[in-house]
Amino acid sequence: MLPQDARGILPIDTATVCAYTYTISEWRNIIDLRYYGTTGAPHPNAKIIAGMIREKLIDAGHEFSKTEKEN
Repeated sequence: MLPQDARGILPIDTATVCAYTYTISEWRNIIDLRYYGTTGAPHPNAKIIAGMIREKLIDAGHEFSKTEKEN
């Protein structure tokens, strides 16, 4: 079912699974925006998810520079 259709049927707290496929350079840009906040403070939930993705990428052998904005 398409997300826009499911919204009208499923309760708000129903868990969903999403699969995103990006190149590592695209992931780096997303992490910069949503974890490091390069264009402004990210939404707290976006930062949590971006941090989880960042950790998975680090576990897979990719490196990310630490900044003063990182907690």
